[in-house]
Amino acid sequence: MTPIVSRPLTAILLLSLTAVMTPTSADESDLPAVKTQGNVTYLSGGIGSDETAAIKAAAPGYPLTLQFSSSTGAYLASVVVKITDAAGNVVLDTTTEGPYLLVKLEPGRYTVDAMLDGIDRGTEVTIKAGAPQKRSLIWPPRRSDPEPRTVPSSPGASTAVPNVPSMTTTATITPTGEVITTPSSPSTRSLASPAPSASALPTQTTEGGIPYVTGGIGSDESEAIKAQFSKYAIALTFATMQNGHNVFLASVPVKILDASGATVLDVTTGGPYLLVDVPPGKYQVVATHQGREQRGAVEVGPDRRAERSFVWSTTTTR
Repeated sequence: MTPIVSRPLTAILLLSLTAVMTPTSADESDLPAVKTQGNVTYLSGGIGSDETAAIKAAAPGYPLTLQFSSSTGAYLASVVVKITDAAGNVVLDTTTEGPYLLVKLEPGRYTVDAMLDGIDRGTEVTIKAGAPQKRSLIWPPRRSDPEPRTVPSSPGASTAVPNVPSMTTTATITPTGEVITTPSSPSTRSLASPAPSASALPTQTTEGGIPYVTGGIGSDESEAIKAQFSKYAIALTFATMQNGHNVFLASVPVKILDASGATVLDVTTGGPYLLVDVPPGKYQVVATHQGREQRGAVEVGPDRRAERSFVWSTTTTR
């Protein structure tokens, strides 16, 4: 196992501040060192705009991308991450050096556990050949985090929700993808979010010939995705209703069925938005959150695109 040395917090903060002054570059020389643990290859980082851009450019070459942030939109480092395979074997145990962790895993089902300041975030992921997966894990805000802002929960609407990093997800991502905004220890180490740029748009992925983009964690990624709404046949938004407000969701399993009932897309969202490019026709969208399924019909014409929001009511007590 290659020893990992976390960067001093002072250096992290100084580097993150330069992100707003440094032009974006996707040069491979800006990538953090690639490391190996057992049979798993990985890299971690995302300090400054150049390194962030390089990591995002490299992400399609890694089956799994993990992003770590606070519900206010501040990116996080020094997260302890363990990835376990279906047999219960720990295939990766590392501490992140920035808000991104790219991992090369063999196809199969894995459990991800991420720990920061005693707060655990977990998710499950199924790795498929040629279908890179992205998961955004979000922690509650700290006292030093910025105040929540008002952002649109769907095109044309405005609702007060937490400042989320590149997704919604939901501000604090639980294993079910829900955002929790309860305050936590102010000792959590955070990084300032990179300055807005074209590189904030998540990578387009294709499954079964269907192109799609999913994400929306953080204000930069959220704005980049919303700017793409008109370029995709279907634009979907996912949220839950809490205290009269929409809280965005991530890690929502979504299936899109064609008129014959055949599945044309089966993905788990990487944020509150999912943009899909499908041929004209009638489709059924099936989305599931906390075991509760919602269905919605959408129709795509030659000059017609469809937008739909899926909102779940909160039924659990925390």
